Amino acid sequence: MLTVPQTLKLLQISRTTLYRMFENSELTKIKFGENRRSSIRVKLSEELEKEYEKQIQALIV
Repeated sequence: MLTVPQTLKLLQISRTTLYRMFENSELTKIKFGENRRSSIRVKLSEELEKEYEKQIQALIV
């Protein structure tokens, strides 16, 4: 799972587009906590998760 900023950077989209994707069930958000300022994490599809892992590995090498 990624944070919102990590997801925005990976997908190269705006915050508005990300939240629209949540509304359209294109991405899944997981909210930790009960209040409005709760932490949100984004669950990526397997395909996007693999792309993210490739990017991380490229940074390490």
